[in-house]
Amino acid sequence: MMDFRKAGQKFLVVCIGLALSSAPLHPLSAQGDVKLKDFRGTPQSLALLGTFSEFVDPDLKQRYVNQLRKLFNRYSRSYGESSISNFKLALNPNEQYFRPITGVLSENQKQFFKAAQKDNSVDIFVLSSLTETGEGLDLELQLFDSRIETLSAVERVVFQRAQEERSFEDVVYRLMNYLDRDGFVHPNPQEVLEKPILLQSGSLSMNSGIGGREFSINPEILSGEGVLAGRPTIGGEKTPFWETWWFWSIIGGTLISTGGLTYYLTVVDEPPSRANIRFKSP
Repeated sequence: MMDFRKAGQKFLVVCIGLALSSAPLHPLSAQGDVKLKDFRGTPQSLALLGTFSEFVDPDLKQRYVNQLRKLFNRYSRSYGESSISNFKLALNPNEQYFRPITGVLSENQKQFFKAAQKDNSVDIFVLSSLTETGEGLDLELQLFDSRIETLSAVERVVFQRAQEERSFEDVVYRLMNYLDRDGFVHPNPQEVLEKPILLQSGSLSMNSGIGGREFSINPEILSGEGVLAGRPTIGGEKTPFWETWWFWSIIGGTLISTGGLTYYLTVVDEPPSRANIRFKSP
């Protein structure tokens, strides 16, 4: 009669050996290499309040600002024009506090954004300037994280009007790379953001990627237990079960167990072969 306890011990040893020798690395070990599609699963709000400009038509400037806001809203929960127009903001002579800077914020500029954070529930501000030059339009963007008082570097693009779509896509993508996986701004790029398909394919359309509708966020939702308090997900969307680590762990475990059982039954516990037994004919 078979000793089931000894058989179980042998089977366990075989499974462990097979797992160590042939099993792939656990998917969780590569989580740090997974790129994020956006930061909408992290609890922060972002706002482009306005743009410092020189020699730019006001209507053109406003159109560009709205396009940029829609792009930022693709990557993070952002405020639209209808919400920002109702914001409570301190005095900002000539919109100079919106201008990106090199170094550190002046005390007045810092106080302006700290007050805007407190009164309007904004965590990250986009500093922006737009200037008409002999080479074209010069756009500069920078992030200021009011929670940790940290500035990103300045990202810049010079473009012609016919190139605005790709130029805006590229510079906004580069700027959002200064956020880490938890949604906080760093002085240097973190390189955790996946390049959008629109930049990879080479064909851009503001309408197909962004949509023409107005977007906005209620500041009361941001300060309460609203949508931002939800369970974070990569890309801000639910991951299909066939792309999750636990699904493939189950598949791998099943294959290993089946292989181990087959190995045990066919090799380890196989009875002596009777292939060489001969029978005498009477």
